[in-house]
This record gives sequence, C-alpha cells and structure tokens, in this order.
Amino acid sequence: MNKSLSFIYIFLILNSCAESKKETTPRAFTIITGIAPIASLIQTIAGDNAEVSAIIPVGIDPHSFSLKPSDAIKMAESDVVIALDAHIDGSLLSVPDTIDKTYILNDEESDIEGSVHEGHTHDENPHRWISFVYTPILVERISEILVDHLPEQKDEFISNKNAYIAKLSQTHSSLLGAMNNDKKIAVIQRHGVWDYLLEELDIPLLGTLDQYEGDQSSLKEITETITQIKTSSIPVILIDDAFMKESSVFTQISKEAGAKIQVFNPMVSPNGSSDIIDILEAHTSLLIEYSMES
Repeated sequence: MNKSLSFIYIFLILNSCAESKKETTPRAFTIITGIAPIASLIQTIAGDNAEVSAIIPVGIDPHSFSLKPSDAIKMAESDVVIALDAHIDGSLLSVPDTIDKTYILNDEESDIEGSVHEGHTHDENPHRWISFVYTPILVERISEILVDHLPEQKDEFISNKNAYIAKLSQTHSSLLGAMNNDKKIAVIQRHGVWDYLLEELDIPLLGTLDQYEGDQSSLKEITETITQIKTSSIPVILIDDAFMKESSVFTQISKEAGAKIQVFNPMVSPNGSSDIIDILEAHTSLLIEYSMES
C-alpha cells in the first residue's frame, strides 16, 4: 500500500471513530428558567448534570420582559422549564408547547396545571429569592425536580442541596452577628423587593412607594414620607430599584429629608455575581455599613 493510500485509510478510520463517539455521547439535560439568580441556584444543585440557561437578561426588568420567538424555540427544545413565579417570569408560562414540562417554584402545585390555569395567584411577595428563610424552600423544590428527572444522580443533588443550605445558614448567622449593635437604620423602598430580607435582619421597613411610569406618588404621599423621615428616631435609607429610571421623587425626598439613596439590584451583587448567597451577603453588608455609620 503506497503512502497516499495509507494516509487516506488512517484518516477514514479516525473520522469513523469520531463520528461513532459523537453518536454515542449523550445529549446534555437542558433546563430553561427566567432570571439569573434562579439559574445560578439550579446550576449549583445540578452540578455538571445539566445545562441551565436564564431567558431574561440580567439588566432587564422581569416584570416587563417579553419572549422572543427564539426564546420560545429554546424552551420547546429544553427538557425542563422552571419558572419562579407567574408575577416574576410569567412570560415563561405563555408557551403552550412547554406546559407539560414546566414547574413553578413559588407554587404549591408540582406544575402549572391546577394553579395558573385556574387563576391561582399568590398574595405574598414573589421576590422569595431575596431571603435567607425562603431560599432553602426553593432549593428543596429544585432538588425534587432534578431527582424526578435524573434519579440516578439523586445522591449528588441532595449533597449539593445540603451544602448550599448549610452555607446559606452560616452566612445568615454571620451577618446577624455583625449587625448586633445598638445603632439601627430604617428603610423606605421604591419597589417591594426587599421585604423578606429586611424582616429577617430586623430592619424596619417604613414604606414602599411602588413608583412606575404613570403611577407617581401624590404630593401628599411625598410630604408624609418626608415628615416620616424627619421625625424618625433612626436614619432612613431610600432603596431605589436598579431596573427603573432615576426617581425624581426619591431625589426630592433625599434633598428635603436628608436621607441617602442606595440603588440595590436583586439580580446581581455589586461585583456581578448572580449567586443568591452573594446577592444576599453583599446587600446585607451594605445595610450593615449604613447602620455602623448612623
């Protein structure tokens, strides 16, 4: 056999092996979710056993997000869709072809049917990932979904779940210890995101303005808020929402009442991490700093 034929023969053998390997390599288990913190949480519990993607970009307000056709196709091709809540990423519940494989973490039911389709809604604040108390519930639910679909990896999922919950608890305890001082602060938030965390840190929430376009606070509300801050026995921090335009109302309140404005982002920590523990720790640390300055 001449050299040319030998090279061709070797090439065909190697190419055949590569094709055979490609055919036998199992496709990755894919999960689509709405927001980055939940995607990070799912990926942490799943480990290398799944590929997790968040449909909603970090800089976009989930409440006003609309699915693109490419998003719907990606969801249809995935193995599982995990939505946090109809209020946060409800657009994920609008693709009929994915209903039978969609789960809602903030729902008592195991899937959409029997909840959203019957008009079931939640009265509680849906921002449950901004919480040291509720996040373990989300972790448990995610673990159950993964075990249901990938039972052979059950031990790994449970191990990852337990490790994450333990880390979350340790972080919470450490931060509570750091806040153990006589100086306190209070908060007025622009959007009802931080209720759970503030309660868990024993930081008073004086009010939520909930300002959106076309829904500005009245002069009376602004005046009452300024008076409330001026008469407060502890310093008040104004927490603005990272997804909204700069609040002229908050600027006015800050100027007249002397309260500081701090922009918080529930999707990422200041260093850009979407891990929920990082988000909780970073924002709690900022609140601790304010309490130390007061």
